[in-house]
Amino acid sequence: QLAITHDSIDSLLAAVGAGGSIALLQYLTDIFEVPFMASFLISSAVKFFFNRTGPPTLLAFWNSTVFGIVAGSFVHFTKEWLFGNDYAKCVLLMVMMFYWKQTGHLWSAANSLAMFVAFGSGEWKSSGSVYDFPYRYIQTAYVLGHLIIYAMARIVAVLRQYVRVRVLRHEFFHCDWNGVSTLTGEQRLQRLHHLFSRMDLSGDGRLDSYE
Repeated sequence: QLAITHDSIDSLLAAVGAGGSIALLQYLTDIFEVPFMASFLISSAVKFFFNRTGPPTLLAFWNSTVFGIVAGSFVHFTKEWLFGNDYAKCVLLMVMMFYWKQTGHLWSAANSLAMFVAFGSGEWKSSGSVYDFPYRYIQTAYVLGHLIIYAMARIVAVLRQYVRVRVLRHEFFHCDWNGVSTLTGEQRLQRLHHLFSRMDLSGDGRLDSYE
């Protein structure tokens, strides 16, 4: 049996891709002096690179982003009436959690965005100017940062799929298939079930034409 399997190689590529995407954002921040990087992007990188079939769709991201901005803006204007900042944060979290449970569009980074809009974006409500709204933070650190990670995850997903197929093909013909013909009864069924699970690259319980 090979010491290095397609699963271990895929895990390595996912780890390098996630870490590399965060390093790229930090590099862009240092070069252009624009806040491409924020701590919440680390958890989003894990979400984008975790699945072996590629990153999830951006539906939950966009929906949670819009709701987070609306909820954060509302709390920004009403936090003095919500028992101060500390308790207002609890209220905002409850609102976000209720939205996620009702819609299923869970994106944890949207809570960080909502918190920033509500408590970390200055006093733009008192200035009376919409230009003081944290547009730059939303555009760069949040939206553009996420899109850069997503694009890298899509690119790396193609490489991960190619490597998985090549390594799995070698494992199958040189290791797994050997000896199947000599097995009988339950042992053969168990081995065939094991081979099916290894060939099911998407994890959906069936083999498509590519697999």
